Amino acid sequence: MEPGVFDAWIRARAAAATDRVRAALDGFHFNEAAREIQAFTWGEFCDWYLELSKTVLYDDDASPAAKNAALHTLYTTLRDVAAHCRCPSPARAVLGPVQALDMVRR
Repeated sequence: MEPGVFDAWIRARAAAATDRVRAALDGFHFNEAAREIQAFTWGEFCDWYLELSKTVLYDDDASPAAKNAALHTLYTTLRDVAAHCRCPSPARAVLGPVQALDMVRR
């Protein structure tokens, strides 16, 4: 895999958001945990990373390793966010099609 700068950035942001969600859940502040998940998912992952990753995923000249890194980052970020949602059915609905891609599996 050839992770790009955008992959490293979103992974760092996801780790920070995960820490904040865990802290909120540990303190039984479920509204704060939900707010953090929503803020990260829409404000950073969807608004920024998805748009930036399109430059790699839709580029015919991008290497397969770079595309695989972007897909892996998409999958792991979605998996980590879904793990904290405590909603198994929506998580399966989101992750199921992504897991089916052979190049994302490790």
